[in-house]
Amino acid sequence: MCRIRSRILIQFRTTDIITLIQTLSRTDHTFLDHDAIVNLIRTSPISSESWLDISNQHPEFFRLNGARTHMAILYRSNLPITPQQGINDFRRTLENEEISNLIDQVFKLHSSEIESWQRNSHRIPLYAALISSISIFLIALINTFSQSHANNKLEIKIDSLINYVKTIKTPTVK
Repeated sequence: MCRIRSRILIQFRTTDIITLIQTLSRTDHTFLDHDAIVNLIRTSPISSESWLDISNQHPEFFRLNGARTHMAILYRSNLPITPQQGINDFRRTLENEEISNLIDQVFKLHSSEIESWQRNSHRIPLYAALISSISIFLIALINTFSQSHANNKLEIKIDSLINYVKTIKTPTVK
């Protein structure tokens, strides 16, 4: 099972996360749907099917609304709601320093996942050796069983051939 955090190692995922952070942190509305984000950015994510997938797979940075159709930056959604004319759920946009801190967190998470993967990469040859050993043992076992079964059939055929030869009368020479 894939841990949630290790999804950050998907190719181009950090780029998509940073793009989504920058977009969601500067809009008037706290929550945006996929189409609104595509209209703002003018592109879809590289590492996933939709921006909703990105936000759903990274709850450490994003949050979905109850209907799971709109997304927001988790940090921004915890800010107090400020009344704004025409906007039901307005929270202030993030400052450059806050955005920079979030982007730093993305890089730190990515680095820690790479380090974790590298710490555990020594296990790959061990698993390969174990699988190879088990495979060789099973092949040897099957081979031994099939040879002993074939030898039994051969012994039965030789015995029946000897019995047949004994029953044949050999002509005597005068």
